[in-house]
Amino acid sequence: MGKVTSCHFRLAQLFPPNDEYATTVARLCILWEDFMTEASGGTAERLPAMDSNSVRWRRLYFLRRSIGTIQEIRQGFDQLCKQKNFKSAHKKQPTTDRNSFDKSRKKLGKHAEKLKELRNRIGGGHVKEDAVKEGLAKMDCEKIGMLQEGEYYKDIRYKFADELVLAALFPGHKDAEKELGDLISSMLDESTDSALKMIEYAFHLYMKERRITGL
Repeated sequence: MGKVTSCHFRLAQLFPPNDEYATTVARLCILWEDFMTEASGGTAERLPAMDSNSVRWRRLYFLRRSIGTIQEIRQGFDQLCKQKNFKSAHKKQPTTDRNSFDKSRKKLGKHAEKLKELRNRIGGGHVKEDAVKEGLAKMDCEKIGMLQEGEYYKDIRYKFADELVLAALFPGHKDAEKELGDLISSMLDESTDSALKMIEYAFHLYMKERRITGL
């Protein structure tokens, strides 16, 4: 297990108000934690309090959220890279660090359009009616789903919702589960690694440039 350390800051010093550079870096810190929560929720073997529909549904939910978060991280860096303070600080870094950041940004943009399409269909908090309509129109007519009913709201579960999500994400695909696996391995893994490397770099560069130290 890697070494873990902690440090405290006055947040008003760390992120002063009315400061565009500080605001963008603060937003990226929020998105880091969003993604870490989504990654944990999407990969955990069991989360009993969240698995009353199914493990599959919980993992799909967090995966969909993570697609939206990756897109927000990309947009955050589009904003950051336009700012004079960041560009000046980035330019002063060693060539290897600058090249590594630029390479990660290129990788993050590589799958941007496909991930944006998926987010707009039924990812990142979106559930577009047109996407659901297309998914239903192209769904296998033999597909089976289950409804669970009970006396309390918490006991009522639409256990076919995972099939609806997959149908909306990959309309007409015979093996949507495989398509999802391919998406994760070919796009999300690469995009995720790039996004996290960039946030870590940007935050430490910001701290260095502002000469901020902990309490």
